[in-house]
Amino acid sequence: MLDRVSPADWLIGATTPAFLAGLMAARGLQQALLAASDASQELLRGERLPVQSELVTERDDRQG
Repeated sequence: MLDRVSPADWLIGATTPAFLAGLMAARGLQQALLAASDASQELLRGERLPVQSELVTERDDRQG
């Protein structure tokens, strides 16, 4: 059976899963960057208050 598979067919079959995984990872990264961009724009416009974990208090500055 392997003698009937052309090198081009083997290459396509071997690389397609990795290529698709790369596309999925790139899409996930794009979505994360868009979400971060949207959040920063909301902060700049004053539409969103930072959550407690994003706040740095003076007390934290003195201790750190």
